[in-house]
Amino acid sequence: MKTLLIMLALPACVLAQGGSSTISGRITDASDAVIAGAAVRVVNEESGTAVSTVSNDAGMYRAATLLPGSYRIEIEARGFQRAVRSGVVVQVSQTVQADQQMTVGNLTETIAVTSRTPAVETQSSHVSQIVERSMIEGMPLPNRSAAAMIVLSPGATVIDPGSGGENLPIFSVGGGRARNQQFALDGGNVTNITGLAVPQNQAALPMEAMQEFRVITNNYAAEFGHSAGGVVTMSTRSGTNELHGSVFEYMRNNALDARNFLP
Repeated sequence: MKTLLIMLALPACVLAQGGSSTISGRITDASDAVIAGAAVRVVNEESGTAVSTVSNDAGMYRAATLLPGSYRIEIEARGFQRAVRSGVVVQVSQTVQADQQMTVGNLTETIAVTSRTPAVETQSSHVSQIVERSMIEGMPLPNRSAAAMIVLSPGATVIDPGSGGENLPIFSVGGGRARNQQFALDGGNVTNITGLAVPQNQAALPMEAMQEFRVITNNYAAEFGHSAGGVVTMSTRSGTNELHGSVFEYMRNNALDARNFLP
């Protein structure tokens, strides 16, 4: 039996997609004095979507509900040169700190800054494991369910690899009881709380739809208050300004299957 599935990304009218990630920072001048009222624009470099905000009296700004991806931060303040910082990478359920020191000058002048996101998580105390898009694309999954890769997370103990239509694993996180996790998708709760005999994740995304996910095993914040054994935050793939799609071929027959142990 041989099946060929072709998926194409076509233009469509869709609702706005929200995420669970945040970029925040402090805006100062050369003397480390805070700059209030600075206009901040956070732009997704792949899709072009933008979030605008203003720094407060403490010079702090915050852009929330962001999707995972690479962002460009544009900052304008009266009496200072315009600052553009690109290449700020944000992962799912992550708060990235991006401080900016402004230079005195005209707004017509622009300072371009290219920087990489710090590898050390400084804005939260939780213990977690991120499963990135490159890992999801590179792993051979027979059921093509991205959630099956939860087994790669330290602190997650798989009790049953899963079977049936959903084929989702039953697992324990950090020594907690099985099926006591909270699942979140794009910032919203998708946990099945009605029973313990069915999978808790109500959104079994295929590999093509999953951007990345994070398994939080300990010290998670109060916003994840509905879990007794771990939190799984997931993010769907978002569109870009380019037409794209994916093709995969799945082949399985008796010529490739392992022989039975018993004759």
